Amino acid sequence: MLLLLLGTASLHLSAHALWIESNSSGKSGKEHTVKVFYGEPAAGVPDKIEDWWSDVSSFTLWLVKPDGSKEQLKVSNQGDHFSAAFTPSADGLYTLSVSHNVAEISGGTLYQFNATALVRVGDALASSDYASGTNELYLYADPAAKSGKGKTLSVSCHSPEGPVAEAYVTAFAPSGWSKSFQADASGKGSFTPEWTGTYLIEAGKGDEVTGKPYENIYRIATLQVAVPR
Repeated sequence: MLLLLLGTASLHLSAHALWIESNSSGKSGKEHTVKVFYGEPAAGVPDKIEDWWSDVSSFTLWLVKPDGSKEQLKVSNQGDHFSAAFTPSADGLYTLSVSHNVAEISGGTLYQFNATALVRVGDALASSDYASGTNELYLYADPAAKSGKGKTLSVSCHSPEGPVAEAYVTAFAPSGWSKSFQADASGKGSFTPEWTGTYLIEAGKGDEVTGKPYENIYRIATLQVAVPR
């Protein structure tokens, strides 16, 4: 069963995901807006909230502050996405995070949607353990790194226990172009952006489980990455 699940991972990655959009840079004392979408990244158009699968729309959005404390953000239905806002009180790296187990079991598999977005306030240095203990699968790309068109962009897959090896990863460009690859044994991978703009990075990993009302769990994680001019 697991081999079949992993063998069809690319199909799952081209299907639905939950993702967070927010400006990667913020200012202390200034309100910062956040949007949460659900749909097929490759389609370029998010689903209407009324069409979201099962109970996906009942997700919880968390803000992880630079000191490690967490705050639940109130979300508002905007038709094709949920919106939220927060005001950074100090410089540092802020993490927006969602982790949601879908109530409906499909084909003996529990699907888990994870999403993160980083907001860098001031000259904060990034840390690869920013989401440790928050999501069971998450992606990391250093927001302080000097990325750009034609420059290699490194991405890594993590869990609270450490790097996640051999996860399937797809990078979606604003132009509609996409690039798929598999993370190595240390959970790392890379691609070269051919366009500027906002990219959506998506990863997926399946595992067999025992003692549960389902046979497998398939975790999907997303991360927004800005590629400047």
